[in-house]
Amino acid sequence: MAGSLLWSWPVLLLMLLCKETSVTATRRSLLQDPCAFAANPEDCHYEQAKSLLAQLSPEQAAPISPSEEALVEVTQDVKPESTNLREATTADINVDSADGESSLAENSGWSEDGSSAARDDLQLKKMVLKQTLDVLEGEAPASPSLENVTLKLEQELEDIQPGALEAFRKEHLAAAINSQERPPAAHLRAAVAANLLSAADWERKSEVPGAIAKLEHVAHRKRLDKDKYLCSYKSCSSMGCGSGADPSNDECDPMSPKKCADGHGVCRSKRGKELDGTFKIEIMREPGHFLFMPEWDEDKIQAISPVEHKAGEPDDAGLWHIVHNSDDTLMMYTKKWGPDYWLSIEEDTDGTKVLAYRAFTSPVACSFTVHTNKEGDQVYLRDVPFKNYIADDGKGKFKPDAVLDKKAANLKFHPDLPKEVEMIADAAYCMSTIPVILAFLLSFNF
Repeated sequence: MAGSLLWSWPVLLLMLLCKETSVTATRRSLLQDPCAFAANPEDCHYEQAKSLLAQLSPEQAAPISPSEEALVEVTQDVKPESTNLREATTADINVDSADGESSLAENSGWSEDGSSAARDDLQLKKMVLKQTLDVLEGEAPASPSLENVTLKLEQELEDIQPGALEAFRKEHLAAAINSQERPPAAHLRAAVAANLLSAADWERKSEVPGAIAKLEHVAHRKRLDKDKYLCSYKSCSSMGCGSGADPSNDECDPMSPKKCADGHGVCRSKRGKELDGTFKIEIMREPGHFLFMPEWDEDKIQAISPVEHKAGEPDDAGLWHIVHNSDDTLMMYTKKWGPDYWLSIEEDTDGTKVLAYRAFTSPVACSFTVHTNKEGDQVYLRDVPFKNYIADDGKGKFKPDAVLDKKAANLKFHPDLPKEVEMIADAAYCMSTIPVILAFLLSFNF
């Protein structure tokens, strides 16, 4: 028996070396013959074979198919401590929750039924974040106007895929710093980056929707030609205006005499007119407080940044240029921020209305109708898209409302609006004659 084992040890050793084992150090040592200098090589090989056989567990010694062998190798490359592909993928994207339990379906893209839809969504987010960072800082260091939003996006990528940011920097930033070419303008990089990020669906709690808004603001920071807003082609179709971020959905014929859209999206022959000088807008419920457009808060990126009011004489952020449209609606931008950004009422993600500002897209998106009371000594502004009045909410804030609160909505322009701006008289004091007639008839007890 011992003799048969002695002559068969090369076969046994060869079989053992072909098995996939976890004893990689032993396997490497066997590739270099450990018995090359032994006094009795055959006995040495026999003892080596027995030792190796003793180290193998029953599971390791069992034959495995080539496909299983490849799966083990790939899994070990991804995560050496795991021999399960699903566990390795989970660990690789860092989806362990705070209490140590895996929130696999929610974060990693694996659903309970094995669907890959969520995983595809995660992969898309990682891809667009890497492409966006490449645009913002891959060709040149991020400009000051983009620095904060870039940091937010870097953190978002790191949260989704730990270690991805370091890999990105190794691949791109050294080349960017050493680049001899003139970097692309900040507004161009911002425009491309915002478009890339918009390809994925981002949760409300994510920083990305606010980052997109910031990028869009930077993208529009270039001087707007007056013809773009005094005679805009962006109008509404015969079926009315659309809805959403920009309610315009049609265009005036630029070759027609009626090619200039008014504040309600109607094509007219008359252009808008910019009123002379600048205006201050006082909040009459809080006398001495003036409407202004604040600086973007770099520490508080959000999708919609509201305008505010405060006490004291306003600076250029509170001096308003006014465009008088052909239908007596008004559009307004500040001396500091215009004509890039225009006063508007926007809808937030939760459906609430916010007095904010937007880049110019169409007259109907940022126009206000002008209203007054019976005496004509008060002014109220109501936006065209949502039909909400600008109303003071106290403490420097606004709360647009579809219902007119004359005390909260009372505004005063300094200087007064010129008489060429026709105001809509308050209909509340114009009592309808129908109720009067009905009351008179009922008094006869018919």
